[in-house]
Amino acid sequence: PFVAADLIRSKEKSSPKKKSEDTTEDEKKSKKFKEGEKVEAQYKGKAKFYPGVISRARLNGTYDIDYDDGEKETGVAAELIRSKDKSSPKKKSSDDTTDDDVKKFKEGEKVECLYKGKSKYFPGVIARARLNGTYDIDYDDGEKEKEVAAKLIRSREKSNSPKKKANDTSDDDNKRTRKFKEGEKVEAQYKGKSKFYPGVIARARLNGTYDIDYDDGEKEKEVAADLIRSKEASSPKKKKPADTSDDEKKPKKFKEGEKVEAQYKGKAKFYPGVISRARLNGTYDIDYDDGEKETGVAAEFIRSKDKSSPKKKSSDSDDDKKSKKFKEGEKIEAQYKGKAKYYPGVIARARLNGTYDIDYDDGEKEKEVDGKLIRSKESSSPKKKKSDDTSEDDKKPKKFKEGEKVEAQYKGKAKFYPGVISRARLNGTYDIDYDDGEKETGVAADLIRS
Repeated sequence: PFVAADLIRSKEKSSPKKKSEDTTEDEKKSKKFKEGEKVEAQYKGKAKFYPGVISRARLNGTYDIDYDDGEKETGVAAELIRSKDKSSPKKKSSDDTTDDDVKKFKEGEKVECLYKGKSKYFPGVIARARLNGTYDIDYDDGEKEKEVAAKLIRSREKSNSPKKKANDTSDDDNKRTRKFKEGEKVEAQYKGKSKFYPGVIARARLNGTYDIDYDDGEKEKEVAADLIRSKEASSPKKKKPADTSDDEKKPKKFKEGEKVEAQYKGKAKFYPGVISRARLNGTYDIDYDDGEKETGVAAEFIRSKDKSSPKKKSSDSDDDKKSKKFKEGEKIEAQYKGKAKYYPGVIARARLNGTYDIDYDDGEKEKEVDGKLIRSKESSSPKKKKSDDTSEDDKKPKKFKEGEKVEAQYKGKAKFYPGVISRARLNGTYDIDYDDGEKETGVAADLIRS
């Protein structure tokens, strides 16, 4: 838009609307500040000056400021800013560090900081050193803070009274940086609590902190080294059973697919299962025989099944000595969800870890069933007898074509219902569209008659 000349006046002729107390001489010459320069400015035009750093010098002569208390302001006029060197500091750090001392900290350095400008110092680690002279801090208690002014920070090595001291960490440990390896067994103060909990170093970070997988299944990231101690040097909080004492001296190793027993969620009792994954940090994922799953289980909570007395013995226990193998599509009977009774079904999938997925004749499905809970249908007595007119068909496998009219025992019931084969599956089962509108998938051939 065009502005009429009579609506404009020269700035020299007009009286200034806001004049800072000590900037009269500076107004005659234009003030210039550099990016990264420490200044004080009248935040939002208020009378009081607040310390900060020039984060950006704009082309129109204004500046963006990052204040020491975390506030930010953009487009601040130069007349509202004064160099910090010329003014008296508003906040002095308690450890006698003047503004003339330019404090510099390295990434990963242990420090103590006035969190959000409060009077109390809290321990942490420098996560990032910014170009504007401020720092991002990861506190030991899990809090994070960005762009903290250097004057609010002091080196942890120089500070006298630590705010949080681990029970057994001596002053010597504070002077030297403790290092732990990935996969090393440790004990750590979970969330900064006073008690130590056993776990494994899952990741060693570049900033000197660690990620820990605790034995009870909890996980914690970026734990400071002074909250961790090596498990070998400390007294164990949870004792293993007497029969595993010899194994403690040498690390236990288990293979994927190996049958084991483990203390589920660190409980005293051992439960049978299969190693589904061996992790690089020395822990294991376990698929228990009762269907439960657990990840990151420490080796000390696991024992080989061969060495222990079995908790559940199937009636054909001779087969435990030799691994049972079943083929996809094979008719079997299995202990559904580990129950004592066997139910007929078909092997839908043979997994690499030695377990099987089963489609039961009654429509139920179960994944990763241990081989010892399964027996071949041919070798067992049938639990459900078919009608007399199908006795001869037992000897030869029944085959039906898609579109063929049949009768089937809906959901394994005794009565036969008329329908049509809608799909013949590769595993020897069939999908049926019943005449009454019902549908059923994965029906075993022995429940169908032409």
